[in-house]
Parts: sequence; C-alpha cells; structure tokens
Amino acid sequence: MSCLFGYCGSPADDLLARMAALLSHRCPSGWERASGVTATGETVAIGHGMATWNRESQLARHGHDLLGYGGILFDHDGVTGPDDSRQGIAERLLAALGREAAAESPLENLTGAFVLALSRGDSIYLLRDPAGVKVLYWTVHRGRLLFASEIKALFADPTVPRRMRAGALPEYLTFSFVPGANTMFEGIEELQPGSILRFRQGRASVRRHFRFEELEAQSPRPAEEYPALVRAALDRSVAECLAASPEKAPAVFLSGGIDSSAVLAVAAQQKPGVSFPTFSVHFGPEYARENDFVQLMVDRYRTEHRWLEIRPTGFLEQMRDIIWRLDDPIGDPVTVPNYLLAQAAAQIADVVLNGEGGDPCFGGPKNLPMLLARLYGPLPGEPATGWLERNYLRAFQRCYQDLGALLDPALLREADGDETMIGLLEPFFRAEQPRDFVNKLMSYEYPAQGRQPDSGQSGENDFGAWRAGAAAAVLPAHHRNQHELSAKPEAGRRGGKKRS
Repeated sequence: MSCLFGYCGSPADDLLARMAALLSHRCPSGWERASGVTATGETVAIGHGMATWNRESQLARHGHDLLGYGGILFDHDGVTGPDDSRQGIAERLLAALGREAAAESPLENLTGAFVLALSRGDSIYLLRDPAGVKVLYWTVHRGRLLFASEIKALFADPTVPRRMRAGALPEYLTFSFVPGANTMFEGIEELQPGSILRFRQGRASVRRHFRFEELEAQSPRPAEEYPALVRAALDRSVAECLAASPEKAPAVFLSGGIDSSAVLAVAAQQKPGVSFPTFSVHFGPEYARENDFVQLMVDRYRTEHRWLEIRPTGFLEQMRDIIWRLDDPIGDPVTVPNYLLAQAAAQIADVVLNGEGGDPCFGGPKNLPMLLARLYGPLPGEPATGWLERNYLRAFQRCYQDLGALLDPALLREADGDETMIGLLEPFFRAEQPRDFVNKLMSYEYPAQGRQPDSGQSGENDFGAWRAGAAAAVLPAHHRNQHELSAKPEAGRRGGKKRS
C-alpha cells in the first residue's frame, strides 16, 4: 500500500532497514532507498515501500538533492513540465525543483494523495497533501529528524522514548481519536494536512500552506451553480482515482448511503461495460441494515457484489493485529468492519473507491447541536467562557462528561483537564477567518474529522481506498449549505481522524 520513511541527522547503521522491517505490511512488493548528505554534512536517507498498483520508482537523486514520495500526484505537469516517458515523475519533479530558487512555493502547488520528502541544500522538507489523505508522523530526537507513514517505524531508533502523552487519554475518550498534530506519544507529531515541515540544523518548523478557509472571501456564485460544481469535482476526483490503476477495475465499498452510491454511479458512467467488484457489510438478520439500498445499486450497475457478515467470532482472533496497525488509535466501531472489508478487497483489487468522509465535508454531524447551542447560549450556571467549546466536546457523545469518574485525578491534573480540551478548539472558534459560524465548524471538521484515511488496513495490498468526497471548501455564509469540492482525497480508516 506504499509508505514513506527516513531520517536526517547523524548516520545510523541499518536504521532505514529497521524502519522498513516495521512497515513490511506496507511493502508487499519490496522497498527502495536513496541516501546522501545535506550541504551541512548531515546524513539523509529516504525509503519508499512500493505499491502494487505502481511499480515506478518514486525516489530520485540529482547531485546532493534527494526526493521521495508515497502515494499519487495529480496535475503535476504544472510543476514538472510536459510528460517525458524517459523519466519518472520523481526525477522530473526533482529536476524542476532544482530550477527554482526556493523549493517551498512549487511544492505547495502539488495536489493528490501523497506525502513527500525533499532534501535540498542545508534543509530537508516534508509535505503532506492538502486533504490529508496520506499520513506522515515525525519526531526530532537528539538532533535527528525521523519520519514515517506509521508511528511504529520511528521506534526503529531504540533511543526514541515510548512515553504516553498525559493529555492523549482524555482526548481519546472525548473524541474517540486524538485530534490535531499531537499523538498518543510524547514528542511524536502528525504532520497536518496541507502543511510543510522544514528541518534545518537540528530544528523543525511547520507551516500550513493550504488555507481553504480563505475561500470564504471569494465572491458568491448563484446558488443554482453549486450542484454542477460539486458534480464536476466528483467526476474529476473519480477519474483521477480510476487512472491510478487503469488496467484493473477498482473495488467499491457500498454502504447504502448517498456518498458511496454516487461514487459508484460516477465510476460506472466513466467506465461503461466494466463490472466493478463491490463490497458491503451487515451484522446479521437481527440488526437494522440498509441492504435494500445497497442491492438497488448492485442491480442497477450489475456489480460483482460480496456481502461480509461481521460477527465477533470472525474478528476476535485478529483484534491484536488490528490494534497493532492503529498506532494512532481510532475508537469508532466502524474500524473493525473497515479492516475486514479492506482485507477482503485486497484479494482482488489494488484500489478501492468509497464514500468515506462525506459527512464532515458536507456539513458534519456536529453542526445541528452546535447551531442550537449558539442560538440558546450557555446552560444555566455554566461559565461564560468556554461554553461553546464545551458544547462541541459534548456533541461527540463519548466520555467527555464522565472523564472525572473514569480517570485518576492525578492524570487529569497532569493533562491540565478541561483547559487543555477547550484549548484544542479555541483557535478555530476565535479565528478571524472564517467569519461565518458554520464555516468555523467546517474548518475544524475538515482537518480533525477527515484526517485518518491512510490506516494500512488492507495488509497485503495497497487497497488504496480513494475517498472521492472529501475536502469541501468553506463558502460565503448565505451559500454555506452548498459545497464546492476543493481537493480529491483517498479514504481509509473512517469517515472522519476519523483521520485517512
């Protein structure tokens, strides 16, 4: 399923190979490496796990400069120049960057589902795609930068400490995931969507370059134009994902909902005559299900459908492996069904299309209670400050209101309790942009709820799981319920950090 990993700093024997070994489930087709030194003499090593759907090298070297990426780049010709079959994309991209005085600006113009590492001059840069489809974790320890698609690979350096961050547990119990750049581990961060990291002389700085909230200032379009814009973006997204593996039909996950059904309909329109393999889950005849809606799509598009019945006896023996793959844990019940779906799809497909991510992109499930909270104001007796943030935390309907009963008081004090939880949300609610309240909610839903696609769940294969419905652009207030898609992400762990 491809991965990216590496380090910059003092040389370390076999460190890259040890990282690759911990990511072997992502490298069924092997891995490649490139190494060199920066202008200041620091060792740089980049590894890339090969995807089943793309055997082309995604590493390049020119002089002292190195580049590697994992995933897929869309519309790269604007940066690399016209296609040249004699060179791979990585080679063309590195050559194009070499002609630029500064590397960051052209890097910021790249779109797709990818993570990228570039060593140039005295710096190494890490980049994550605007929608956060692919994931990249990093840490700086003893002056050395380490980065990888999964946290476990960072521990290939035995000196990296394995300490749980005190605030991670109340965050996880509140959201069912750990939001933002922090992870469960102290000192280890997740590079945020649309962000670029620069590591130079032992120090790292991170800047978010993809600021979709600025689109709110654009002149509004007539309301009747937005459905066509959404359709055009969906058409383009599905086309780009289909192009990732043109010789082999992708699988499609069907839930019976609008998002996955729309993705299948567009794919079938673009590939007439292709019988797509489709997958759905159910939990037995005694439980509510949407099988009738799934069957409507199966019959209409004549897919090769497979039903997976999910029972505890079918996955309990795999629970340890499932948890091991979730370095950044997800407490959503859909995690196990998604894993089993991916495992089954990996047997017949290299890429999967689905509708994961539609909820946070098209409104988000927290919007209605938050609009009511803002309308009615703080509860009787509630402090005048932080009440809006507390309402948002309660809207997840997890364990926020029970943290005092669940956790040791000493741990809550170490984590700074409620103040830290509110502090996670204040930057979004207090920011000058976007101004409209629904857009403020969307500005949090997009990075925090749509950040966990790249889970590594398929095991043997790059099941890819392209999420065609994700990144919605924030729009002017009076058009806020019409969404123009601004990026084309991949799917994965859940529809929301519920992250790839």
